[in-house]
Amino acid sequence: METFLHVYQRTSDKGVFLYRVQERIMLYTIFYTVSRSRKISITALAFMFTHVHALIQNCSPSEGKSFMGKVLSTFARELNQDSGRTGNIFGRASCSMKKNGKTIRSSIAYVYNNSTEKRLYSRAIDDRWDFLAYAMSDHPFSKRIIIREASSRLRKSIQAVNGDFARGNHLKLQRIRMLFKGLNETETQQLIDYIIAKYRFIDYALAISYFKDFESMVRAIDSNTGSEYEIREEFETGSDRPYARMCAYANSIGLLNDDMRIYRLTKSEKERMVQYLTMKTNAAPYQVLKFLHL
Repeated sequence: METFLHVYQRTSDKGVFLYRVQERIMLYTIFYTVSRSRKISITALAFMFTHVHALIQNCSPSEGKSFMGKVLSTFARELNQDSGRTGNIFGRASCSMKKNGKTIRSSIAYVYNNSTEKRLYSRAIDDRWDFLAYAMSDHPFSKRIIIREASSRLRKSIQAVNGDFARGNHLKLQRIRMLFKGLNETETQQLIDYIIAKYRFIDYALAISYFKDFESMVRAIDSNTGSEYEIREEFETGSDRPYARMCAYANSIGLLNDDMRIYRLTKSEKERMVQYLTMKTNAAPYQVLKFLHL
């Protein structure tokens, strides 16, 4: 009998850790390399601003926590080295075992509907960072790449991605910046899709097997947000859209540049930023505090 382990992990201070696309790309490729080395099969995955959900096939809670620990400790080490921040990022993982078709289908819907529940998207398939759209397309959010028509800069970036993939390497932040340097917006979206498709590891076929077909699965996800009563997930009312607006504003004033100055703000600087972020983004006070790790 197949079983599935739903693993939920957030930051230790419950704050934001995925400020930029480049962190999301790095985390995704780390999931690929660690799942491959440990022979872990992931059926659903979702990245949120403050936490991660994963649904893992035939995995014990101890194995699941060890796997997530390896993924996220690798991410934290790379982020700390690149940004100059120090200390731990993540708290303990929370797990829930699913052993029958009904609870498995509900968990699939629950993981994929994280972004809809937080009002980031109206449908799960519209969110790039739950990866659902990649089940049926290798470029769901961009134009298909035609190599002979691509710019030399995009072709070089694709070759570099292929090289790292062939060597079994995840993509580090410095590498990611190099890959995207000089690309226009169309090419940027193409390269993001290319990396996600290239490092594909999610077992979509297994998830689909619990429904009639992919379209039926999407309809079920759209019509039922799923439920999870065993995971100790902190429930926050309201939308996560303010986090996206705060990221955009912080980026516009240089806090999310390559040096990630947001991690080096003093307490007094953070306290001054609270007023600006609240005024500029209409975020709730608790969201501003989580964004600034106060």
